[in-house]
Amino acid sequence: MKITIEDINYFIFMIKREKLGVRKRYFSILHNKDSDEYKRFINVYLKYKKVVSEREQLVLDSVYGVNGAPLKLKEVAQIIKVTPERVRQLVFKSEREMATFLRQKY
Repeated sequence: MKITIEDINYFIFMIKREKLGVRKRYFSILHNKDSDEYKRFINVYLKYKKVVSEREQLVLDSVYGVNGAPLKLKEVAQIIKVTPERVRQLVFKSEREMATFLRQKY
């Protein structure tokens, strides 16, 4: 599937942080893997996930539900043996890195 600039902008919009304590926009699409929105979001992520470290890829894969059901921060924390807060920080950092890379590239 070819990725367009609109797909890139959609991905950046979905990971963008609105306010502290407010869920990211993509949470509403994670449990509907057959939806066009999920496929669009995940296709961009899968194409550009190499921008972040392997550990960050594991965290995002888990949160986004790439290899199964999306996991909660607490569940991811147990897998990589850190606190849920650290998982939240890793998600934030890696999404910011991806957004910066995509903005520079496109």
